[in-house]
Amino acid sequence: MEYKSSLFVVIKNVVYGIGAAFVAALVLSWFINGYLALLLGMAAGAAIIYFAVHGDNIRVLLDDDTVSFYRGKKLLHAFNRVDHSFRAHVVTTIDSTGSDSDCDLTVIAPDGSETRIDCSMLGYRRFTGLLDGLGFNDQSPEQVETVKKTE
Repeated sequence: MEYKSSLFVVIKNVVYGIGAAFVAALVLSWFINGYLALLLGMAAGAAIIYFAVHGDNIRVLLDDDTVSFYRGKKLLHAFNRVDHSFRAHVVTTIDSTGSDSDCDLTVIAPDGSETRIDCSMLGYRRFTGLLDGLGFNDQSPEQVETVKKTE
């Protein structure tokens, strides 16, 4: 199974880069020449857009034996699924601009060392699909006996 970066997340980060370019140019124009401020603002926006489109772009390949993480065509990590364990952490923030999820996957090696992988570019739905593929939701819920306290 292959999981790629969400087009929506990439486009959202490009829009953030354009907005950051305007804000940076505006703030810099208060301190330096307007033309230089515009150039520096455009450079900051271009850097953000570069990281959104290329630098942070992630692809995850999942097969029966291995989970592999790529940035572009470069293999970053490959882990044997049998030997390693996985832990996920998702933080979703909701505000007036919408919602945003930070998705992290921690891979724990047999020796106890941990590798944290930022999977936010996958988006929430693809990340939960990856977790399903890794077997996070294979177990059925267990009944927990509760006691109601009466006074």
